[in-house]
Amino acid sequence: MNQTTIDQLLTVLPRNKTIESAVSGLFFYCADKPSKAVSYIQEPSICIVLQGEREIYLGADCQRFDNSNLMLCPVNIPLSMHIKHASIKKPYHCFINEIRFSYD
Repeated sequence: MNQTTIDQLLTVLPRNKTIESAVSGLFFYCADKPSKAVSYIQEPSICIVLQGEREIYLGADCQRFDNSNLMLCPVNIPLSMHIKHASIKKPYHCFINEIRFSYD
């Protein structure tokens, strides 16, 4: 995604909160400051960081995600995450698309 598109998104998305789009399972998150580590269960999803950087911890293993890579989580997994790089001028911005499996 190019910087112009990211800039346009940033003008309409609220800061420091997660919002769900009209598309079921598609979420946007924007933060204007780094965060402390938060532990949670990551559900199956794809997370794409458009701007900024976050670190994900699985036990002692640390992975960094920024706009040059994405995170694919195919199963529920316990993680810790914190936003490493974010500022008012260059906020952290990502979108998450949940993967929903149907077992019909």
